Amino acid sequence: MADHRILLVEDHRLLADSLSALLSRWQPAVQVRQAHQPEELIAHQHFTPTLVVLDWHVPGIDSAGLALQMAERHPPVPVLVVTASTDVADLSAALDVGVSGYLPKSVPMQTLFSAMDALAAGGTWISADQARQAAAFRRRHAQPGLSNRQLDVLKLLARGHSNVQIGQSLAIRPGTVKSHIASILSTLGADNRADAVYRARARGLLDTMD
Repeated sequence: MADHRILLVEDHRLLADSLSALLSRWQPAVQVRQAHQPEELIAHQHFTPTLVVLDWHVPGIDSAGLALQMAERHPPVPVLVVTASTDVADLSAALDVGVSGYLPKSVPMQTLFSAMDALAAGGTWISADQARQAAAFRRRHAQPGLSNRQLDVLKLLARGHSNVQIGQSLAIRPGTVKSHIASILSTLGADNRADAVYRARARGLLDTMD
């Protein structure tokens, strides 16, 4: 019998408990660890999941960053997003960071089980309609207005670099870094650095970056 270890990231505890019970019905021997907030996610850092079930909007948790982290593991850990969001921007951002499945919370139990089966077997659970919606969103929101230098700064922002680190990496002054970041925020319509990275991922601007 396969060894299934699931990290469930969901801030609503009642829903998390219900999902855990469902996952136990999916595979009787499954191990489930719940993380409702960033501190609990850190507490499970030594847990090695074979699959992550992720609510896309958990306060304090960078869902896109977590999905990328799972994708960079060896072997990669598939991520199934289970969300109440109907925002195509969320769908696009999730697909851009390589999640393996994306489900609304309104789906029936059997659909969840089918998606879990597909991911456990190394497949995906992304519908053709979801792929079309995400592609259309990227086309509508493409932003060609960033310069090459601003894209360099954006890449380092996505890696979590500070202004000082960005300046050192690109050999530019701190004031120039601030100016580039201000332009990036304005161009992307972002409120802050994290929002800029989120919007850039959703629009495919980071797809070709290292």
